[in-house]
Amino acid sequence: MPIRIALASSLVSVALVACGEAAQLGRGSSRPPDPAGVQTANDTSAIPSARSLEVSDGRLTPEGRQDHAGIGGRQTVALIRNLLQAGGMPDVGVGQVALADAAEDQTGVTVSASQSSVAAVSTPSEHGGTWYVQWGYNTERYARTDIHFDQPAMRNAFTLHGVEMRDAKSWDIWNHALTVPQYSFRIGRFIRSNTAIELNFDHSKAIMVVDQRVLVTGALNGRTVNETVRAGDLASRYFLNNGANFVLVNAVQRLPMVGIPGHARSVAALVKAGVGFMVPHAENTVLGESNQAGFQYGGLGAGIEVGVRVHLLKHLFVEAAQKVFYGRYRKLNIAAGSANQDLWAHVTILSVGTTW
Repeated sequence: MPIRIALASSLVSVALVACGEAAQLGRGSSRPPDPAGVQTANDTSAIPSARSLEVSDGRLTPEGRQDHAGIGGRQTVALIRNLLQAGGMPDVGVGQVALADAAEDQTGVTVSASQSSVAAVSTPSEHGGTWYVQWGYNTERYARTDIHFDQPAMRNAFTLHGVEMRDAKSWDIWNHALTVPQYSFRIGRFIRSNTAIELNFDHSKAIMVVDQRVLVTGALNGRTVNETVRAGDLASRYFLNNGANFVLVNAVQRLPMVGIPGHARSVAALVKAGVGFMVPHAENTVLGESNQAGFQYGGLGAGIEVGVRVHLLKHLFVEAAQKVFYGRYRKLNIAAGSANQDLWAHVTILSVGTTW
């Protein structure tokens, strides 16, 4: 492989040196060329073939010559063409080189760009188009939140302040379906070497801790309240237990750390940012009245994430990530009304994935 690349590099040097010498000779003598001594570009009988070239001390020389000082511009053009037709160029990937203009300026002979191709080594990281899919599980920690309940028919419009919520860890995947625990699913495609677009679904659970004391303000049964109460006395159940459910479209930037990205034993950092919406499943009992539980559109959300992806094999990787998510939940279903809240979550995710 090094000899092939040196061959391509030296060929460019041959062309440029020879073209310069041809121009120097043209300027130094006004004597017309001897017709018998001129060799046209189409006559390659005296031009060394690709098989007769050898590399010596880093210089490309025709067999039996010490240098290339005697090769004229037109002969150089013919040599390039002869090499290309003989398949003498390396086959590690072809890139175009603008020898045509230089050759035409110095010798008056035009060489097309396709005839003056040299090798250009390409690496896997230069190309996009790789797809990936991954599956894993997550845990959440929630910031305290204010939950506003609105039940016009019951003359209730009150807010519970600083409510603590928790997730529902359940790692027993052997006795349940894979979708029962808090899981994360992603599918994405690299549109550039290290830039991807990703669809992300996090099945997270948020449950109000009933045995806590919180401040309640607003109207309760038409009566103004501003006092501290046990949360469970007003809402004996308040679950987003079948999912607070974040759906995001992420922009992903990969930062290579070790090895070639996407190859075995490579390590890369990932930075993600996305926007989307929530599809919560609300189950609750407020002031003794239970709702009809079900999935619904919950509002808009956004998240940012950092992680590390390690390729165990070329098409198999594991990924660990930390994520911050904000969801603006609106009109959550409760009996005879709705509930609103803003939810901040810190999400830890561990997943495994494959590429193709």
